[in-house]
Amino acid sequence: MSQKTAEDHHEGQVANSIRLKGGRMSNCVLRSQTNKNGQDRYTTEDKPPHLPCGVAGSRQVRYRDAAAWREGGGRLCCQSMLAHQIDNAAVGGAWIWDSQPRQGPGPATVFFRRTLSAQECERITTLRISADGRYRAFMNGRCIARGPCRGVMEQYHYETVDIAAEIKPGKSNVLAVEVRWCGPELAPCAEVHQAGGLWAMLGDAQETARFVTDTRWRVLRSTGHNLLAVAAKPNVYTDIDPTEDVDLQNVPPGWREPEFDDSQWSCATQVAPAMGRYSVGRMTAHAHELVGREIPLLPETDVNPRRVLCVEELAWAGESTRREIVADSIRRLPCDSRFWGDNATPLELPAGTHAVTIDMGEMSTAFVRLVIEAPAGTMVELRYSEALWIDGRKGRRDDPSGKVEGYYDIFTCRGGVNEIEPFVWRAFRFLKISIHHPAGPVVLRNLRIRQTNYPFQRFAEFESSDPLHKTLADISWRTALCCAHEHYEDCPYYEQLQYVGDTRLQSLISYIVTGDFRLARQALRQFALSRRSDGITLSRTPSRPEKPQIIPNFSLIWIEFLEDFWMHSGDRQIVRELWSAVESILAWFDRFDRDGLLVDTPYWIFTDWTFPTDGRHVAGSEGELNMRRFAAVKAAARLAGAIGRADLVDRYRKSASAIQLAIRNRLWNASRGLFADKLDGAVIGEHASILAVLHDLVDRKTSLEIVGRLEQADDLAKTTIYYSYYTFRAYEKLGMWNRAYLSRKHLWENQLALGASTWFESPEPSRSDCHAWGSWVLCDLFTSILGITPASAGYESVVITPQFAGLDWAKGSMPTVRGTIAVAWERQRGGYSCTIALPPDTQGDLVAPDGRRFAIAAGEQVVWVGD
Repeated sequence: MSQKTAEDHHEGQVANSIRLKGGRMSNCVLRSQTNKNGQDRYTTEDKPPHLPCGVAGSRQVRYRDAAAWREGGGRLCCQSMLAHQIDNAAVGGAWIWDSQPRQGPGPATVFFRRTLSAQECERITTLRISADGRYRAFMNGRCIARGPCRGVMEQYHYETVDIAAEIKPGKSNVLAVEVRWCGPELAPCAEVHQAGGLWAMLGDAQETARFVTDTRWRVLRSTGHNLLAVAAKPNVYTDIDPTEDVDLQNVPPGWREPEFDDSQWSCATQVAPAMGRYSVGRMTAHAHELVGREIPLLPETDVNPRRVLCVEELAWAGESTRREIVADSIRRLPCDSRFWGDNATPLELPAGTHAVTIDMGEMSTAFVRLVIEAPAGTMVELRYSEALWIDGRKGRRDDPSGKVEGYYDIFTCRGGVNEIEPFVWRAFRFLKISIHHPAGPVVLRNLRIRQTNYPFQRFAEFESSDPLHKTLADISWRTALCCAHEHYEDCPYYEQLQYVGDTRLQSLISYIVTGDFRLARQALRQFALSRRSDGITLSRTPSRPEKPQIIPNFSLIWIEFLEDFWMHSGDRQIVRELWSAVESILAWFDRFDRDGLLVDTPYWIFTDWTFPTDGRHVAGSEGELNMRRFAAVKAAARLAGAIGRADLVDRYRKSASAIQLAIRNRLWNASRGLFADKLDGAVIGEHASILAVLHDLVDRKTSLEIVGRLEQADDLAKTTIYYSYYTFRAYEKLGMWNRAYLSRKHLWENQLALGASTWFESPEPSRSDCHAWGSWVLCDLFTSILGITPASAGYESVVITPQFAGLDWAKGSMPTVRGTIAVAWERQRGGYSCTIALPPDTQGDLVAPDGRRFAIAAGEQVVWVGD
């Protein structure tokens, strides 16, 4: 099968390529083939001279899966495009719990253990596991998995873990699992659960041996674990995992280890049958419809803090109304200890109350583990902060005169050596370890920080003559990583919620910088699954049913998100799979159509943070919403064409024309020469007019006039770092990307002046210091300065439109599903020398600033562009 037709063969026939170091393009192609058992196998085919590890000449090397292929030197750009593989044979046995109610009002932490005999272990290689709510699993004392991956009840995830290397042959082995049930009052918004329970199945790859969760498991409900509502700042929306309050004196030491004696524990109770999705023979829908997770397990990587910022002696203020250490600083103590890493130097503190503030140097999303030797009853508080605060405000984020403010976890030590480790990862740049230990000295022996994110790899490379670009790229990448775990997140510190508006921009980074489509594909499906019975999607998902939120603008953006995915991946199958969501969303808006315009559209019409507030929410732009609908209907016509629905192409084109005419006639404010935000003609912001330019609602002459008026207006709400993505696209359409960049690069430079290590949510005073919707500027380095964009789906053809932007030179490469595209250009006397390398079976055009087009073919070529 040729690469040119790869996008038409969605059943695993996806061609991908490897980029080698140095920006050179490899001819090595990964091909996915589905075998008779429905399992994907991956092969590589390579032609000299670019040979990844494990490939010799044109010889074909077969790997058991994509992970093995990557270990051999390759990279997976785009996995099999099939929808969820429904494999109910992988689900068996029952959910188990202890003897207490599964849906109690309060939180519960329950320990489970299963001892496996040496004979049983001879046939075990794989663990499938899930829990309601969250779990962490240990094999012979070593953590092997955390989960389940966030989802909803109709697609409740289980993890599949290869445990062959963890099994000790010829001996008994112990699988220990800690399950945390938050209860309805404390569960974060993004955690969708129903009733406490654990499900697990151990077996081999051929399913000839199975050991499931049953009454042979031992169980103990912890009396040492409690959860508290997260300590959020007043009037600051925070909806994450609750504060952990753990008394280690009431937790059995060593309970995860194989030597532990669990004979006094109870036998587990089977509470419900475990069933997969669409299981046959059910009289009623089952609570948890189990499916395998779509995305990889999240890695954990050790990172060292930058320094101990300070050690303080504190004056204990006594017991507080909630469990926390309240104390005032008496004095700062000298400290040169680094109690982390391979050469950790323990830090000893005399009896009293102390605080040690750790500076990570940059924003982190990580698991924290502290080994401390302390007297019984010692209280240890871990408090997390994105910045150092001064008088209740954030200024320079790393100002050493500031202090750590934020939520926390708290632990009470047993006498001796304690391992303190919160159950979940936390987001922080600064970590304050407060210790109340009046009974004697303590020794901080080791601090371990394990960074965790979705396993994106940064394959795209970019350099230019402007050093600011590297800073923009590095901080954007760090922000994107911190906002990607089991799904994309708006921010890791306050919400950890996946919103459509944010996710569309975050996904672009995934396509362009990493070539990894898996998290974006999951997001598209999750939003489609979130639709209500009337057809509209939720603005955020996964989301607890009692906390629904609808932002109609975001539902329209989802359609553009789907088109982005198709253009970058060439995957028509997902368009077919999710087409009903496109139709249902647009049909929902038809209810509020009044002669071509949306009128009185319900719910939260969110446009941008700079719009004035109505007292409860930021007020939105009705004009911008109508522009969004126009763009979504046009995108729907193109998507319909992609799946061969010519009848719908015509229908949606006619609908777009009617909407365009209505907008022109009824939302154009002639006195301002701009498009209105309100049906009464009021112009509040620049957003509606920006979208009019971007989506060709007016001709080029009018577009240029609109842009000129917007630049002169000083009474309009401006686009923030989030919405400026669309501003840049509008300017770029007019050939004026550099003008947008020069007038708006302060959006990032102002944050750098405040010591930002990740991009803020909004202009100061910003709530969140880590919001990935500002990281889209990383994409522009490749799509604008280098000018690489797909002209047809899956990069079968490309358009290279470099924005020379006053630079002396720029060069870089980016992965695509067809192979690496590399562009380098350099200013020379009288013009620019452009070197372009395209993968096989790819062609396109280089577009000069004056509009001239130069045909480019596969391979490397040099094109001269005169001034």
